[in-house]
Amino acid sequence: MKSPIAKLSRNVQIDKNVAALLKPGTTWNDCAVDFAQRAILFWDTMRQRGNDFCEHQKKGLPPLLHFEYETVLDARKFARPVNYTLLRIVPPKGVTVDPKRRPYVVIDPRAGQACRRPLKKPAALPAAPAAGSTAKLKAVAKPAES
Repeated sequence: MKSPIAKLSRNVQIDKNVAALLKPGTTWNDCAVDFAQRAILFWDTMRQRGNDFCEHQKKGLPPLLHFEYETVLDARKFARPVNYTLLRIVPPKGVTVDPKRRPYVVIDPRAGQACRRPLKKPAALPAAPAAGSTAKLKAVAKPAES
């Protein structure tokens, strides 16, 4: 049987090991500080993105372009609205555009709010038995192996 003094000295040794892990400059402590800093930066970024989205929504969700444009068709206002807009890019000063030439069409999936498009209706599921119904599900039994 171990003496109580041996148990006490073992506990003191464990406490010293835990205290050594918590000292600044140790790997565990550095990882904990790094985790906390990254968590703060992540949530600050989420806050900024949320604020930017709210501001963009207050403006009516205009296209996110860094140059001048004119709206040709806004499909959000159609009889069956969708999240697409046909725009004409206004050429910068000094640039001439030949109207006889075919225009470029650019489809940029990042520019719209396509993730806000409503999903299609899911496939219909079989009707469940009415409440209080005596209908039972048939159990499929495997044949007994002999």
